[in-house]
Amino acid sequence: MIKNFFGVLSLVFIAFLGKAQQSNIILSGKIMHAKADSGFIADPNKKTVAIFNVSKKGEFNTTFYATSGYYTFNYGEEYTNVYLKPGFNLQITLDTKEFDESIKYKGVGAAENNYLAEKLLLDAKLEKVNNYEYYGKLTEAPFLQLTDSVYKLYVNLFNAHKDFCSDFRELELNKLLISKTFKLADYRMIHAYVTKNDSFKTSSSYPNPYADFDVNNDKLLSMPGFIELLERYYNEKYSNGAKDSSDYFLSYLNFLDKTVENKIIKEELAFKSAKMGISYTKELNQYYNLYTSIATNKEQKERIAIKYEKLKKITRGLPSPKFELVDINGKMVSLDNLKGKYVYIDVWATWCGPCKREIPHLKKLEDDFHSKNIAFVSICVFDKKNNWEKMVKEKELKGIQLFTDNKEEPFIKSYVIEGVPRFILLDTDGNIIDSNASRPSEPTTKSTLEKLVGKN
Repeated sequence: MIKNFFGVLSLVFIAFLGKAQQSNIILSGKIMHAKADSGFIADPNKKTVAIFNVSKKGEFNTTFYATSGYYTFNYGEEYTNVYLKPGFNLQITLDTKEFDESIKYKGVGAAENNYLAEKLLLDAKLEKVNNYEYYGKLTEAPFLQLTDSVYKLYVNLFNAHKDFCSDFRELELNKLLISKTFKLADYRMIHAYVTKNDSFKTSSSYPNPYADFDVNNDKLLSMPGFIELLERYYNEKYSNGAKDSSDYFLSYLNFLDKTVENKIIKEELAFKSAKMGISYTKELNQYYNLYTSIATNKEQKERIAIKYEKLKKITRGLPSPKFELVDINGKMVSLDNLKGKYVYIDVWATWCGPCKREIPHLKKLEDDFHSKNIAFVSICVFDKKNNWEKMVKEKELKGIQLFTDNKEEPFIKSYVIEGVPRFILLDTDGNIIDSNASRPSEPTTKSTLEKLVGKN
């Protein structure tokens, strides 16, 4: 009886092992003119999921587990797109002298990946017409004709291949559609940029870019570009129907909560929005409570909760975090030095386009309030000191010009500054009036300062 029991247990264990082995992915093959002694497989977020060693003969063999989806096969300075799925057993051959042109696949998963290899070659042939600087110059009708023709070329290539697994068939057809949808959605902006015609608008007959796009298909969330296209879609929908709001970020999160039908997609969009939005909202507690009512993902909720706890320390009326930095003249300046004055702080970088566009408006504010009880402080961050020194001189920047290349600078971390520009307004006691003050270019900024220090 005991013997029979262990015999059955052994069979179950062997069956389990067999099933576990089938769920792995096996990659093997040969690389002609091999140069490196290893390569790696990376996911869409560039995270390495497997490393393979390459022998002196160019042979390699690796077994690993990964979920179904798109990855990159990286060797030396080259890479190619691959589709992997548990149970795939792929044999790959390639020549480093003709990397893309030489890639061939055999075995389980060959159909999907031979198609991707051919698609990469088609990408190269269509590189010119797929470049926004080319199609952005086209007027509406030729652009639409080109976009439709290019899309059909990719679909025809897809249809020329057979024996795809059902998962890949759905993903790839949607991937092609996403690429076309992005192009249609971006055309107005790109044409205006390339032709320098900011007033350009598409005609009333321009097709709806999202007409064939399923905004509720959560199976596509792992696909590169899908969540970005969803963000574009809902941002446009919000902008087209939104009313003026004193708090865009809270208003937009409310919009997502009421508008997005698919709960999984709603949660992902809410998280993407909250990563930045919670740092900029004027209604921190209300924003956080709304987000937590939407979110169920433990890891995502914890990330937003950590930000929330930090942001609670920089709300209106609380003492501002301090800084002590060297100015453009080599003099040490601290926030305590400015006590008794209102302080308007600009956190910026020389490489930041929006930051540079604010410079003339900031100069105008400094001129308008030069005799008033207010200090204008600019702190250059995430930058190189020589670039900062050069721009301060060339642009004749005024006010107190400070710089830090310390990634752990307490002032920057305390204000949870992850992007620039950022503006902060403090009272005469060094307390926070607004940790996300309006920009110099916004009319409300001047009126706010006039209420504090008076008009000239």
